[in-house]
Amino acid sequence: MGLTFDRTVTEEATRGKADLEERRLVLAEALQADAEQLTERLWQRYAVFSFGGPATKYASQDLEQPPADAQKALMAAAGSAIDMSLKLCPPDREDLDGSAAVDAWLRGMMPDGQ
Repeated sequence: MGLTFDRTVTEEATRGKADLEERRLVLAEALQADAEQLTERLWQRYAVFSFGGPATKYASQDLEQPPADAQKALMAAAGSAIDMSLKLCPPDREDLDGSAAVDAWLRGMMPDGQ
């Protein structure tokens, strides 16, 4: 019948999808790292500063940890990074409660490996 089935387009689309998934994973990992850095800053020394007065004088002071409003902003930014990371690369629900391991163990106990 002279039919040919060119799979070039399908192969390119599959490769493109795999590339995009890899890029999402890399971005999700970077967002997770950002969230970790932000939460670490909650407990580090913090410099507060201001400009003011008639001579626009600069004043600063070091604190043991950020003030509450800065901690709130850090937590909001960390939460946003975590949310974005989870949307890009959601965890496997089976892995979270261990059900995949239990299922595999039960299947292994079946006589025919079902």
